[in-house]
Amino acid sequence: MKMGTAKTKIGSRVKTFLFQVYLKLLLMYHKLILKAWLENKRIVSRILLVNFLDRYKALPYEFSVDLAFCVADKLLPLEGRAASDFEKENSFFVDYEATRSANDKRIKVAIADHFRLLAFKESLYSNSAKSKEYLSMAKAVISESTPLDKRQFSTLYKKLKKERKRRDREYRRQLRERRRAEKEKQWPEFSISPESAKTLIGLASVLFLTAGYVYNRIFLGYFGIKVSNFFTINDYLATSIDKLYITGVTIALSLIIGCLYWSPSYIQLRAKMSKRRLFFEDFPFLIFPICVPIALVINLYFNLPTKYYFIYLFTLIICSKYLFRISLLFRNKLLAFAIITYLFQFSGFLLTTTLVDREYIVKYAKQNNQKYNIKFSKNIRIPKEHLFLICSNSGYYFFYNSRLRKTFILPKESIELLEINGMPKTTLLDRLHELMHPRRSE
Repeated sequence: MKMGTAKTKIGSRVKTFLFQVYLKLLLMYHKLILKAWLENKRIVSRILLVNFLDRYKALPYEFSVDLAFCVADKLLPLEGRAASDFEKENSFFVDYEATRSANDKRIKVAIADHFRLLAFKESLYSNSAKSKEYLSMAKAVISESTPLDKRQFSTLYKKLKKERKRRDREYRRQLRERRRAEKEKQWPEFSISPESAKTLIGLASVLFLTAGYVYNRIFLGYFGIKVSNFFTINDYLATSIDKLYITGVTIALSLIIGCLYWSPSYIQLRAKMSKRRLFFEDFPFLIFPICVPIALVINLYFNLPTKYYFIYLFTLIICSKYLFRISLLFRNKLLAFAIITYLFQFSGFLLTTTLVDREYIVKYAKQNNQKYNIKFSKNIRIPKEHLFLICSNSGYYFFYNSRLRKTFILPKESIELLEINGMPKTTLLDRLHELMHPRRSE
């Protein structure tokens, strides 16, 4: 009796253990089926949402989202599902779109997979009648539908995950295009009113007149010269005229950047291009941002004065996008963008030109490359060696002695003769030639 009782207890424990294992496996499959069903539903909702975003452009984005989920619930029915408030209020749209979308081949495949998954779930619970019912519903959508076994279910689950990721990418691309179109509606047309034109002309005139003072203040300040003691208004104006190209370059750059950022038709055209065509369309524009950093590194390596120009261009490439975003904060966006861009470019290019000119003076003064024939008046005694002309105005000559590291300011009456041979221009090719063919010491 005791042996029989012990065997009965062991048998019941084994049965309990096996039943627990069976329940765990069943629960695991149930979770996997639920995940597969959710993946399938997301595929349908993404397909519908992409279609609705294109079809109902005039309606809010939230309407398309709610409509897509309601239609997906109607196409993939579940027992006991209650209609949402949105579905009750917009039943005409939901029924119409459900009937229309049911003819889509992609959605037909998803509906058939939906019923196949439900049939597979019922087969795990040994509910053959319900499983056959769901399978017949799947065959009513696609006649070639077959029941799923465990291996086919695993393959279908992986396929659904890949398809869902692809539909997500398509949805995000469609959403970006919609948001871009909404922003384009908020952008003003690329047109300047007479009042804005007067403001821009006035700003350009003020900057043109102040350019001479700013240039001389920075340029001569390095050599310890206080320009207010030696310059007059006419001298500042003469410098502004001499640096007139700064105004022209900054106006041209501002117009180019403005046309690129404020042309909705160009942006719409780019939005319709494929990625490959867009790359070749942008390739000429990509060459410039790529070449500027390379040229900057080369100039920094050889310590050329033109390095400041490439630093300015590199800064301009980085900051131009942020200047555009700042201008969107103002009421008159186009005028704000024009003023901010022009101020940034004018000040940057003026500072860059000043630094480049100063670098040339210091570099060639140290090398003593420039030769002069200078004849001073009898009462002036200044060593002519290593003497380099910085600049001049209506009343004075400004010299720099690289050996003594001193600046000399002489009235024009104190110089009887000044012959300048011209500043030698050393390019990058000249520098490379010097490195490859060094001069032999005598």
